[in-house]
Amino acid sequence: MKTLLLVVLSTFLGAASFAAGTANEAARTESPKEEPRPELSIAASRYSWGTAFRGERLEHTFVIKNSGMAPLIIEEVKPQCGCTVAAEYEKTLQPGQSTSLSLTLETGALSGQKEKYTQIISNALTEDNKLWLEGEIVELLPPDP
Repeated sequence: MKTLLLVVLSTFLGAASFAAGTANEAARTESPKEEPRPELSIAASRYSWGTAFRGERLEHTFVIKNSGMAPLIIEEVKPQCGCTVAAEYEKTLQPGQSTSLSLTLETGALSGQKEKYTQIISNALTEDNKLWLEGEIVELLPPDP
């Protein structure tokens, strides 16, 4: 009787273990369904103005696109400093939609080689979210000695 009980118990435990292993294997091989996500794409994220005179107002328009499969929500456009200002922009981009984003750089207090960025804060999971303005700012007339 003990032997019969051990055989039945062993068979039951073996079957349960096999079923659990099969369920775990199925869970590992099934890939979870990913939610559609927005994706921020910037055609050319860097603009070089070359050389400009101090006091000039420099402006450049960047093109940004939602390359993802869900609406892209631009929460904030955040310049690195007060010398850069962003114009009004489209706050929500549907999948495949593009928009223009203009930045203006006031050079009155700047001189020398400069590199300024503006960060786009959105619901996209991307690290490539900065717009760069770069170039040299020179004095129109150098000061007399």
